[in-house]
Amino acid sequence: MKKIYILLFIFFVKNYANAQYTITSASNPTVGDIELVYNCDTTGIKPGPTGTGQVWNYTLLSFQTGTAATQTSSYLATSAAPCGSLVANANIAKTDDQGVSYSLMGYTNTGMTGYAYCNNSITIIFTNPQNLINYPFTYGMASSDTYSGTGAQGTVAVVLNGTVSVTADAAGSINLPPGKTFFNGIEILRLYA
Repeated sequence: MKKIYILLFIFFVKNYANAQYTITSASNPTVGDIELVYNCDTTGIKPGPTGTGQVWNYTLLSFQTGTAATQTSSYLATSAAPCGSLVANANIAKTDDQGVSYSLMGYTNTGMTGYAYCNNSITIIFTNPQNLINYPFTYGMASSDTYSGTGAQGTVAVVLNGTVSVTADAAGSINLPPGKTFFNGIEILRLYA
């Protein structure tokens, strides 16, 4: 079975000023929010150890494509997604850079859940949704959830099964260029198997 590792290194979405290392529903995106991704040269950058009191020094990061974001995702009403009407529990559709792929998510006071994915050629509805994180979530916590979904790409049936594991294994501050420091962040590791 192929494993995909995604490191969500420091979770600072709307939560960077919080004096605790805790993710709550206050970090949930809302319709109209935009997520920007920048590709960086990570030569000489190391994630560092686990534990509290970490200081991640990423002052050597340099943008690979100047200062422009390389990917922009938008948070939209579920009705904007082609499969939005197929999932009753989703309350946000996250679109990719080109606006052709959509992840239908449920953001609530108790956590974040993935319900569906669709684009122009494929639709997958999770019959057992992906429970991605439960709130509150803080350093030292871990969760694991099995998920399954079915769909079609044209006339070909698609079955998707797996486990998503989430661990908050470090807490501290991050130093970024040019001299910007964010305090009270946590390192989150998300593993799909």
